[in-house]
This record gives sequence, structure tokens and C-alpha cells, in this order.
Amino acid sequence: MVNMSKENVVLTIPEPGSFALVERPYPKIKSGYVIIKTEIAPICLEGTRIWAEHDFEFHDDPYHLGHEGVGTVVEVLPGSNFKPGDRVIVFQGDYCGHCHVCRNGLSPTYCQANNPDINGVERAAMKGIEIRNS
Repeated sequence: MVNMSKENVVLTIPEPGSFALVERPYPKIKSGYVIIKTEIAPICLEGTRIWAEHDFEFHDDPYHLGHEGVGTVVEVLPGSNFKPGDRVIVFQGDYCGHCHVCRNGLSPTYCQANNPDINGVERAAMKGIEIRNS
């Protein structure tokens, strides 16, 4: 199922105005998710804020950057709607369908299901926030 090496090199911003490419553990797939090889990772206004000020919101931290991108699915579990080789657009966050954000068609990044301040770190939908909130 996996058609790429188990290398996982990521871009981090360890301090304002500097970046580092570091190797992180290869992610473990879980039900309802896929593993994607990121091929395009644009920088938005949040990225420039992080670069210049090292200022993070609830959904990002120095170790888990990026909430938009394009890539190729490389690993799936049985029953997935995707298959290895599918090209996908990635947007950070789950969609609960019930909160103000979801009911009004706003960015899923701000869906209440993703906010650890509301749901707690263990129940927040987006991962990567544990380091920032521990």
C-alpha cells in the first residue's frame, strides 16, 4: 500500500525569521484518515505571521505547520474513499456541521470541533496541538 519511503522531512520555524528541515517520525495511519505526500504547500498570511513574529494560533505550532496544500495519497486503510495515487487538496481541520462556523460555510480551520480550548486536547479533532497545549 505504501509507495514511498518512510522518510518524513518537514519544514519547521524554530524561531522568528529562521527555518529548519528536520526529520520527524513517519505518521501512523488511523481509521478515517490517509497519508499524503505533500507536493505543494503555499504560505498564507498565517505563515508570514509565524515567520515574522513566531505567533501561533490554537491550530498551529512550530512542529506542525501548514494547513493548505496539494499532494498525492500514498497510504490508505481498507474502506477508504481514496486510493494510493489520488491527487488531493488538503485543508486543515475537520468539519462538524453543527457549529456557527460550519453552519455559515466559514473556514473549517475554525470549526469548534478543532478548538482544544473548547473540546480539550484529547477531544480536539486536529492533531499537532498537543505540544502547544501541554
